[in-house]
Amino acid sequence: MKKLLIILLSACLFIYGCNYKALNPVSTDTSNENSGNSGNESTENSGETSNNEQNNNTQTTKKTMNFKLKIEGSSSSKYFVKNDSMYASVIEINLNNKDCTYNADYNGGYYMCNMNDWGRTMTTGKYIKLDNMYFEYTEGSEKFKLNFYLWIGAQSSNLVLRKDITIEIPLNGFDEEKYNNTALITLKLFPDSDTYSSNLDGFETK
Repeated sequence: MKKLLIILLSACLFIYGCNYKALNPVSTDTSNENSGNSGNESTENSGETSNNEQNNNTQTTKKTMNFKLKIEGSSSSKYFVKNDSMYASVIEINLNNKDCTYNADYNGGYYMCNMNDWGRTMTTGKYIKLDNMYFEYTEGSEKFKLNFYLWIGAQSSNLVLRKDITIEIPLNGFDEEKYNNTALITLKLFPDSDTYSSNLDGFETK
């Protein structure tokens, strides 16, 4: 009987030994996780670089535009002459923190006036350009609002007219391939009503 039990026990141990499988150890290798994080960091860094490049590409560019003025005036009275003998002869423009002066041609003593209307009208007769006559605008702008101070006088510093001027200049028609960076503007003064008008005549062609 004992022998039989010993034989049965031995058989059970043999069967258990045949079915035993060692457990696989839990992996502590984090290389895959680190690799995954590295990929995410790389993507984030790449995104930041791309955003920086886009910001750099969208930075505004400043351009300089010169302008020339033709100034005209009209009055029902002898507004542009002082003491019946001194005609409008000097123009001063204050712009860009600078005063610049234009002295008209003698024109027989009538300077910017016409000898036939005794100071009722005046004109520069041409576009004038002074050193301070320029402005900076943002590339792609459709218009620019130009502000400057205008002083017109006769001989011996006699004041004829002084006024703050605002001119809105459309820029959507400016083509750098066709034109120089110089706007041609006509300014018309109406001192009887204390008003003025302005017009962009175009841009200087190359």
